Amino acid sequence: MPQFASLSGKDDRAQLQHFVEYFLAVVEEIIQKKASEVHAVPPKLFSKNLLPEDLESLFRDAWLVCRERDVPPLVEEIKTVPIQELQRHGLVGVELKAKLASLSRISQWLWAKPTLKALKKLLDMIDSLFESLVEAIPGGHGLAELKEAIENLLPED
Repeated sequence: MPQFASLSGKDDRAQLQHFVEYFLAVVEEIIQKKASEVHAVPPKLFSKNLLPEDLESLFRDAWLVCRERDVPPLVEEIKTVPIQELQRHGLVGVELKAKLASLSRISQWLWAKPTLKALKKLLDMIDSLFESLVEAIPGGHGLAELKEAIENLLPED
């Protein structure tokens, strides 16, 4: 069963890039209502109307614009941002491992019991980590805000 797993043996920067890829896959799968190569969201949830139908194409278009603008510089900055900046935001070492372990566990819960409540818990954990990342690396706020808008439109469980 696909779910988030940290990359054992990889450095913190590679782990952060992996997290960004996962974050993007989760949001894209919610918007597209179908699995990506990552399979971040259980297919059972695609049968639910995750977004209001009249807003789906708007969010799909907005996400593409935001992704194209924000992701390439963010990924490049992960490679070059001073390590002290990542440390200041708890994005290295044991702190990062703990956050990624939490994300992995919540992902396991989502796949074990695919509910909107579990999906929202996963999105909350993604929020926490991504907010730290965009504080350490300017840029990416548009992605975070659009993800929050999508999250706020998810139906109640």
